[in-house]
Amino acid sequence: MHKLKNLRKLYNYTQKDISDMLGVTTQIIEEWESTKSVPKLKVLHDLAIFFGTSIYDLSNDEPITISRYTPWNTDKTIDPFLGHIGILLYNSNFLKWFPITESTAERIESALENSEFNEQNNILSLDTLNNRSLTINKNIIKKISLLSDASDAPRDWELPWDGYQGLGSEEYYNLIEEYFSDYEHFCQNTSEKLQTRVSELIHEKKLMKITFMNSPMTFIFIFMIIQLKQLQ
Repeated sequence: MHKLKNLRKLYNYTQKDISDMLGVTTQIIEEWESTKSVPKLKVLHDLAIFFGTSIYDLSNDEPITISRYTPWNTDKTIDPFLGHIGILLYNSNFLKWFPITESTAERIESALENSEFNEQNNILSLDTLNNRSLTINKNIIKKISLLSDASDAPRDWELPWDGYQGLGSEEYYNLIEEYFSDYEHFCQNTSEKLQTRVSELIHEKKLMKITFMNSPMTFIFIFMIIQLKQLQ
């Protein structure tokens, strides 16, 4: 796993740091990094959580992605923080607020005023500063609000179930889904420590199968994933 070596160096960890975290020897870490052997699925889950990525990214041949966000435009100028976008669903009385940059706010305003977001194109996609990608369906929202950081805080502030910055790793969302969809596989292929953490998250957030699998996060309105940045 050459990606393991790249990630370890990115985060300034030694092989001993990783071996201590996983409870294995440094020789095993060396074998993984030199592709002499491959970690078991349980270990891959732990590594994905540890590095804030997913098993998919660890295992495929594409450039790996991590949960980091840098607000730079393509011309290398800084894209500053503007404030928040608030979105009100038809089945809710509270807006959900997400931090955005100045250029994102400008694109939203433009989309609402012209053809980018009309009857022929009801979907608007954007990235937020708290590690989410939002896909907004105009047909199932009542209101979109843009709030400058200089404005007073709104009274109807409501955080999403996974908090302001998400769970920190895409793999947490994959494991929660697996917990509900195939619990036996989840138990067989997840370390005891990670099983405990996922169970704690589910109870802490009061998640149920129907609420998680059909939540706005996954299908109805907003698909929230960890914002991905390619590591070249």
